[in-house]
Amino acid sequence: MLREVFRTATEITSLNPKMGIITWKETLITENESLSPTALSELFSTAGEFEIKKGQRMYFFPGCTAPRFKVRQLCQKEDMAIVRTPEKATVSIVGDQTTSELVRSVHYNYVFNKADIVDVLKASNVHSTSYLGFIDHLTNKENLADEVIIPSWSFKSYFTDAGASCWSEGFWTAGKTDLVNFDMVMDLGVPFVTQDSLLKFVTQGTLMTREMHDEIDNMFNSSDKNNHILAMEIMANCDYEKSALYLLQLLSNNRTKITVAKEKNHVNFQSLCKFFNTEPGTHLSLDGRLQRLAEKKLINSSIKKELLEMAAENYDLQESTYFKTELVTTEELELEIEKGDAYMKSREEPTLDLTTTEELNENPQNFDI
Repeated sequence: MLREVFRTATEITSLNPKMGIITWKETLITENESLSPTALSELFSTAGEFEIKKGQRMYFFPGCTAPRFKVRQLCQKEDMAIVRTPEKATVSIVGDQTTSELVRSVHYNYVFNKADIVDVLKASNVHSTSYLGFIDHLTNKENLADEVIIPSWSFKSYFTDAGASCWSEGFWTAGKTDLVNFDMVMDLGVPFVTQDSLLKFVTQGTLMTREMHDEIDNMFNSSDKNNHILAMEIMANCDYEKSALYLLQLLSNNRTKITVAKEKNHVNFQSLCKFFNTEPGTHLSLDGRLQRLAEKKLINSSIKKELLEMAAENYDLQESTYFKTELVTTEELELEIEKGDAYMKSREEPTLDLTTTEELNENPQNFDI
């Protein structure tokens, strides 16, 4: 059970000694390396493909970015449902960010032993309800870890000045509800399926052509902000996968206009950006676009021509992973160069020798007239 390897530490969230106020929260921590995102990724790598089935009930793990409104539309159409807890689910959806969202790496600079914290608080002679409640929490709560975490330097000084010692340490941490739900999925044997396999059904829309891309690009170049908004709406309603290359190019090339548009926060446009693991207004180099295509397995022969054209327009490919540049001259090119040289020479103006009248009169023998 994943929950069992975590212990409950205490984290002080605020401290006001003069008013006798202290607040705290419980934080789940562990040093168990088997819970690293890498290890969990290996577990999720066995996730299967989503299938449309009547009565299918989906539980989404943290880190899933599938646009819920589109998933709900799919559910209404196919008689399926989204569920909040795994016990009602027939499949559990995992996304690219699920592992890092489920278990996170944290490093705390100020970690104390709870016995030292209790001694400092008792010696302070502060008898407020807040202080007494915190002391009771540290001394009487069952299964409480020895660590007390203090994130603030100012809070830390209150205890170190009173003689308590601290240290820094890194942990894995997770949300209690997420761990309970993960264990439930494992106990019930609810199969994992990939978010990408689900997105194939929910991101279907308009197929963007090169002509459509150019038209949208012109809309962004317009001074009319309404055109920018319309362009973003059209992009958000395209088929993400089949239009991926053009969508990424539009997102990057028009990032300045997108950044200042409040519509960038609209759920449709956010879904588009999250699908490609990018933020509105982000610059994407040619390699950056290809990397995102590769992550979705969308680099294929049908877009090779467009890729080569984009590479030809990109003059800074020295650091490219996918392309390299070479200076190539063919015989045909050399012949054209010769023709061009001859043509340019034919256009040269003849040199005109301007001689003054005085020079001609003084030395007529030097001139052939």
